[in-house]
Amino acid sequence: MNIELDFFNAKELNMGQMKCTVHKSGKLGFNDVARKKLALNEDSYILIGKSKEEEDKSLYMVVSRDPNEKAFKVNRNGDYYNINTKALFDSLSIDYPDPNKT
Repeated sequence: MNIELDFFNAKELNMGQMKCTVHKSGKLGFNDVARKKLALNEDSYILIGKSKEEEDKSLYMVVSRDPNEKAFKVNRNGDYYNINTKALFDSLSIDYPDPNKT
């Protein structure tokens, strides 16, 4: 999959307090605004990737409805939605338990 990205301007979209937060458990959680904007539900999957360019350290996320062996399944816990990204962040040496480093 080869994708060119065109980023939205959040200031122009009035997106409110859309948040995606890495929890101390390593899970990536989505607040209600993010859940609605991304149309997340229990049938959603999220692919996370990175550029093949070594200098680009960004992670990219794609929401999908199709099961994919590379995708993270979206989980629901009450009113909250998350994906279990602990192993991913560990493999990338991201110090998510330290709030000063994420």
